Order: sequence, then structure tokens, then C-alpha cells
Amino acid sequence: MSLDVSAFNSTNLRKFIQRLDHRHHHFFHRFSKQSHYLHNLLPKFVELKVTESTALSDVEFMKRVLLQLRNIGVAIAIDDFGTGYSSLGALHQLPIHRLKIDKSFVEKIETNTDDVVIVQMMIELTKQLKLDVIAGV
Repeated sequence: MSLDVSAFNSTNLRKFIQRLDHRHHHFFHRFSKQSHYLHNLLPKFVELKVTESTALSDVEFMKRVLLQLRNIGVAIAIDDFGTGYSSLGALHQLPIHRLKIDKSFVEKIETNTDDVVIVQMMIELTKQLKLDVIAGV
């Protein structure tokens, strides 16, 4: 199962998570147990897709939230990689499993040599960071 947070405004998402985290100290562990109990869904079968711009909008906050989700077994993917403000210094701090290269690079790969170079660089980056990589479609 893949959950995409891009549908939410990042400010509203942050406020929502802060309220949950503040009111329910163990929210993420409860989420894990309840999702399994109610839906027979284990967190290890869930991937949370976070757009690059959302992930890098407040690195410290996102690092804390994503780490809690990762700790209960949820996989974390950076979606639309390469389209936003890519702070590689901040990116390697986030507890992510996978980078999803934006489809705009992949669509023109046969005709645009610049896109070939960019995609090759992104693939090499993911190898060096020991992350999975997938091309957007």
C-alpha cells in the first residue's frame, strides 16, 4: 500500500501530525497496532511517499516524523525527486528507503542527452547512499 502526502498542504500536515504527536505520545505505535488489528495491514507493507519539496520544507521536523514511521516498519520514499530544491546535504539526513525519480526526466530520456546524464547521476547517488531507486511513470 502506498500513501501519498502530496495531497495535503505541508503546513496543514505538519499541524495535524504535531497535534497527534502532542496528544498521543505513542501515536505511531498505536497506528501500527490499530492498522494491523482493523485492516490486517502490517506497517512493513506500507510505503509513505513524500514529495521532495515537502520533505525538505522543514528537515528537522520531517526527520523526526519519518524516523518514527520508519521505526514501526513503514517504508519512506521521496517522490518526484529532481523537481524541487534538492538539498543533498539535507536529503541524506532523512530516514528514507527509496528515491523516485520524477517522470519528467524519464519521459525524454531517449531524446534528451542531458536527461540521460541527470538520471545516471541520480542512480549513482542512490547507490552511494544505499537507497532503492525507481523511475516515475
